[in-house]
Amino acid sequence: MTFYDKTAQSKKIIMSAVEKYNSENLGVLFTGGKGSTVILHLIRQMFKGNVPFKVIWIDTSVTLHENNAFVAKMKKLWKLQLYTLKNNDALRDIQIAQNRELCCRLLKMEPLMIAFKELGLKALVTGERQGEEHARYLETDCTEWPASSHTTINPIKHFSAEDVWNYINTYHVPCCSLYKKGYSSLECIPCAGPVNSVNRDERLQISEDRENTIRNLKSLGYL
Repeated sequence: MTFYDKTAQSKKIIMSAVEKYNSENLGVLFTGGKGSTVILHLIRQMFKGNVPFKVIWIDTSVTLHENNAFVAKMKKLWKLQLYTLKNNDALRDIQIAQNRELCCRLLKMEPLMIAFKELGLKALVTGERQGEEHARYLETDCTEWPASSHTTINPIKHFSAEDVWNYINTYHVPCCSLYKKGYSSLECIPCAGPVNSVNRDERLQISEDRENTIRNLKSLGYL
């Protein structure tokens, strides 16, 4: 499958979601990362520069400063109707990153579950790829999680990291400045770092912990 075939397939997946759930019942998760930015660009291409889905941004209070600035920039540039989620109660009670699974559940997953209910979402579009270490659980373009009765749509599941960068360069898609500093993904500050970080063993452990965390959260009914 060529790069352009993959892009066309991604658009088909998005359109199938629209036909099944309707635009007003769909959310799209914007993390500031390259994958979710590509997703937004794809949607804007399909809908004449608009994003007819509810765009969701999760503010954990420890997101990277450059990423916060990038999200704010894209909100203005692409005129996004951004829904910001934040679990203020949890921030008063937990030690950030002391327990990564608890931290991720309270600061990311629980606000997302509330958003599903309050915003009337039936499915969430993500920028996850199967090739990513923390996304090995992805098996299909549309993943239903029986434990939570929620659905995630993964339009670029079939993209490689090279495909993502090819898309960004081909269509001149903006991306966060942290990628030029060696970051491969934009986690919260305690779990982030450049790929060439001297503390490589710690980075590998964080990656493994992250994968285990997401798998465990899925089994508990979280997205």
